[in-house]
Parts: sequence; C-alpha cells; structure tokens
Amino acid sequence: MPQHKNQHYVPQFLLRNFSNNTKNINLYNFKSDDFKKQVPIKGQCSEDYFYGKGKKTEEGLGSIEDFISPIIKELNLKAKEISSLLTFVSLQTFRTKYYVDMAIEIANNTAKEIISNNYEFRETSGHEDLVIDIKARRDVLAKKNIQNAIMALPLLQDLKCKVLINENSGSFIISDNPCVLYNLCFHNLEQGSNIALLSKGLMIILPISAKKSIIFYDNKCYKIGDKKASMVKIKAEDVAELNKLQILNADENIYFLDNNEHELQMQIKRLLVIKNNDKIENIKIKDDNNGNIVCRGRRLPIKYRPDLSFCKILSKKEYTKNFGDRDENLRPLHNDFRKKVDEKKYRPDEWIKYIKDKNAFYASALTEIERGSFFV
Repeated sequence: MPQHKNQHYVPQFLLRNFSNNTKNINLYNFKSDDFKKQVPIKGQCSEDYFYGKGKKTEEGLGSIEDFISPIIKELNLKAKEISSLLTFVSLQTFRTKYYVDMAIEIANNTAKEIISNNYEFRETSGHEDLVIDIKARRDVLAKKNIQNAIMALPLLQDLKCKVLINENSGSFIISDNPCVLYNLCFHNLEQGSNIALLSKGLMIILPISAKKSIIFYDNKCYKIGDKKASMVKIKAEDVAELNKLQILNADENIYFLDNNEHELQMQIKRLLVIKNNDKIENIKIKDDNNGNIVCRGRRLPIKYRPDLSFCKILSKKEYTKNFGDRDENLRPLHNDFRKKVDEKKYRPDEWIKYIKDKNAFYASALTEIERGSFFV
C-alpha cells in the first residue's frame, strides 16, 4: 500500500487503549447489527486518502498524535498539558467521518437552496437535477474541518478539565465519533443549539481508555468532583451512562474491550429509538447583505439525559438561569477573526497574533490563552 494511503480519523493509538493486545479490537456495527471480534485496528476509523493524496495533513496530524500520546498516558494535568489535550479534543471532534459528512450535507443543502432561489437556474430545463457533487471533494472538507478545529480553540479555552477514573468491573467504550458534545444544564433547550462551542453548560467527553475518560466542562454550570482534584473516581452506574452517550453519538461503529456482547446489544437496541437518524437540522437564514436565502445547519443534540452522580448542576447561580454564550464579547471578535482568515490575512492558528494586532479590550484573556497553548 502506498505511504499515507490509509488515513485515520480516529487515531490508532487511541483505539489501542480499548484492545487487549494493541493490534485487534471488538466492534459492533449499527448497519449490519453485528458484532465482530478481534478485527485489525489498522483498518478501523480510516479511509483511503481521507484527507487527500498530499501527505502534509496526515503528517501534521501524526506529529500531534505523537506529541499527545504520552500526555494521555501520563495525565499530569498542568496548564500546558491541559491546553494540549484541548487541542487534541478539538481536532478529534472535527476530524471524523461523521463531521465531514455533516459538512457535506450542509454544503449540498446550501447549493440546492441557492439553485432553487436563483431566477436563471429556475428557468433552466432540468434545474432540479443541478446538484453539485460535493462528495467528490470530501477530502477538501476534511482538511477544512481541521482548520475549523484549530480556529475553534479560542472558544474552548475557558473550559475546565478533569479525568474520570473507572475502577469498576465494566469498561468505557469508544466509537468512530468519540467526542461527545453535551449540555446537561440546558438539556431541554427548545430553541438554538445547546452544544455550540460557546454555549453555557457545554461539556465535551472523550474516553481515552477502557478505564479513563477526559471531560472538559463549563465550571460555572457544574461542580465535578473536588475543586482541587484533577481526577474523579466514578461509579459503575456513571460508566454505564457515559457509555450510553457514546452509543448515541456514534456514527457507524462502537468499539469495546469487554466481551459481554448480549448486554451491549440489548442496551443499543433500547437506545436506537432515541438515536438521531439525521446529523443536522437545516435552518434557512436570510443574508442581510444581498437578500439571498442561505441554508445553515446545526448538529442535533443527543436526546437522552444521563444521570451522572459525579456532576452537580450549580442551579442556584444566576449564570445558569438563562441560556446564552459563556462570553458574550468573544463571539463577534471570533467571527471577525474567521473572516480575516478567509481573507488570508491570518492563518487559522494566529488567534493570539490577531488579538495582539487588534490591541483590543480582550487582552485580559491573552495570558490564559498564551499559557501552554499548543499553537504558540
């Protein structure tokens, strides 16, 4: 096989933490409703040339994985290590096949909306069939998602990090879409997205082995474990609840260490009735600049509300009374930064340079962001 042909969207080093021999892993596939034992890890969560035939993206991700792997193994949660973990979590969130397919769906829906609202297209015979084949360049969207992951980091820097320790007999499971974005505090939100990256109450959960998970969370909404402790021991019931979120967040496959297939299958079947079949909800938004209707999509949140004994919602705080952004000043600033990146005035990793150049009121956030940021 040519070098860099088989490109992974979930790193092999992560999947090995759910294997009993570091080479093979157990899986359940939703489409076939079938369990497979001890399949080679090298063929999981990967596609040929997923990021394209160039080697730059694949090698760049490989360098980050080589850097982060010992940090995940040691889990010495100091500022620099936490910032590096956050970088990895952001990349892992955006780089999966699930998120690329979601980007394709949004792009196709936008193209269809533009075609249907354009007079010249409407007057063209067979305009209904004029759909851009976005999938043909899905590698472009995969690389674009890597860029989005880097640009997302300033929106996540305020989240606190803890490690959830599972000393129970059961194990954490992992999926092909392993970073769970969830909002326990505003789970019942009727309008807007409760899992937008700036949302109050956001938590991001990533299992990193059969016995450990990382959680990044809004500490103005939640108390998780002892305030000064970076590790939190959790109950068997909590492990089961977190595994349910992993099942509901999965795309095609679940990966697991334990061999209790019957119990896992029964749990999956119970959850399938509430698992989202669609990836996004389409929202038509009128563009004020030129009057065109454009289609934007937001990811559908998980419908299930877990009972997590280790997580206390700080419901008496004024902060948790109303939903909104964790920082109302950051969104317009970040939107301007994204615009400047699109205009090639900054690279996606030059947020700090952008802030310094702005000499803006947001300089107070600079020290926190600079401290240990992977991209500084």
